[in-house]
Amino acid sequence: MAISPLQLIRQATLGQRRTLLAAALGWALDAFDAMLYSLVLALLMRDLSMTKTVAGTLGTLTLLASGIGGVLFGFLADRIGRKRALMASILTYSVCSFASGLATSIAMLAVARFVLGLGMGGEWNTGATLVAETWPTEVRAKAISIVQSRGRWALRRRRWWRVRWRGITDGERCSLLVSCLP
Repeated sequence: MAISPLQLIRQATLGQRRTLLAAALGWALDAFDAMLYSLVLALLMRDLSMTKTVAGTLGTLTLLASGIGGVLFGFLADRIGRKRALMASILTYSVCSFASGLATSIAMLAVARFVLGLGMGGEWNTGATLVAETWPTEVRAKAISIVQSRGRWALRRRRWWRVRWRGITDGERCSLLVSCLP
């Protein structure tokens, strides 16, 4: 029998719901940052005198770092626990998202985006694994699908921020600074 996401969440224990919420918010914030970067990219290119090639390379750098971060935070999670590794990964990309908004050079932005990618990959890996370990086998796939669908929520959040900052000088940079808030 099919079960709706709301029914699934209602049937879960408090610990399972907390795990699901932490992982889902982490995925949503990852997606929010990725979309936000693409939204402000033209202005960053102008402000930092960046070519299209360099701008694309920075996006690629972030995604490559996410693969490395998945492996690194996986090892870290085995040592300090999934919960702590998840918190560390979220803190990593939140701080680096904020740092992206403060970048005054391409090099500063590249470093911030690379470390942000490490945290992003760590969150993808650790969050999904934590949910898989805390939810029963028969509903595990549905729980993980809830986590991974939070990117859509991030898209709505991005649109809200875009409207909020319209007309403010350096509003796009302000958006990057605000993106560190969970």
